[in-house]
Amino acid sequence: MSGAGRPSARSGALTWVNAHQDEAPRLFAAASRLDADVAARTFHCREYLLRHTARRRRLAVDTFPGNSTIASNDYSLAGARRPFRRIRESLMADVDRSRRKLLQAAAASGVGAGLVTLGAAPSARAEDAETRGAARAGKPGEPKVRVAVLLYDGFTALDAVGPYEVLCRVPGVTVTMVAEKAGRVRTDTGELALVATRSLDGVARADVLLVPGGGERGITTTMANARVLDWIRRIHHQSTWTTSVCTGSLILGAAGLLRGLPATTYWASRPYLADAGAVYTPGRFVEAGKIITAAGVSAGIDMGLHLAARLSDERVAQATQLAVEYDPDPPFDTGSPEKAGPELQQLALKLLADAAR
Repeated sequence: MSGAGRPSARSGALTWVNAHQDEAPRLFAAASRLDADVAARTFHCREYLLRHTARRRRLAVDTFPGNSTIASNDYSLAGARRPFRRIRESLMADVDRSRRKLLQAAAASGVGAGLVTLGAAPSARAEDAETRGAARAGKPGEPKVRVAVLLYDGFTALDAVGPYEVLCRVPGVTVTMVAEKAGRVRTDTGELALVATRSLDGVARADVLLVPGGGERGITTTMANARVLDWIRRIHHQSTWTTSVCTGSLILGAAGLLRGLPATTYWASRPYLADAGAVYTPGRFVEAGKIITAAGVSAGIDMGLHLAARLSDERVAQATQLAVEYDPDPPFDTGSPEKAGPELQQLALKLLADAAR
């Protein structure tokens, strides 16, 4: 059969979606659960490889004491990570392709309005760059990608403002500040407030949910706020991306969204991730299916740029980085607890506590 007479994969997908319109919400929810399941399974695969390699190395040390070849890549943890990376990249690429085709087909047929974010795919690929570029360009008539930033009394300003400064400049993206009640919401220092233009009741769905971190008072109160946690779960059920910055990951954990998943948070709060069933994983941000957690405060800007590439493309994200002139070159090299040491760690926590209100 000639290529001209063969129905395209896209037209076939549209025909299927049109015949199953009432099933679209369930399918999107299933796709989200699949992402989280794949992330968990690939993480456990990594842990198995590392443990297996460590056992091989211990056996070699016991069997051949003093043998310098034991330190070779055959027995090193670095050697174990290489095959894991290949397995994970291949698996996640397949999932991304399948998920992207489903979302594009549903959006083209008008199914599941509000559940779909066309920019949810990773960096541009040749086979669909033109289609995704048109959808992400914010053309007249195209639905906006809606980002909801949760504010609560005692949140940390840069956790919310850093990603906002990046995402609000991406074409086709609108960012809304949301709180229990619309109005001014004070930060952890009590000296600054941001305005939430919408209440929780006024936001039923969003394509991207962002939960900033905060001081101890703000975090513990919000983690115990059943109304806020219920809202987070409802938004997450239909979101394309659910994200956090700093200790915002503890709020996601309190909502039950991080069980069995790799995640990161503020350096002093790493042990608390285990209470939520998450597994601490180092990195400026950690992506697990549709959940992205960023490390402390300034790491939210890094995650924002990553999201900008996902919601648009890498070229727009690179231009956005230049637009906000994000080119860190700090005068000191103490931006992580490992570099700073115990004395500066204690001083840093004291400065945070003294500034809190």
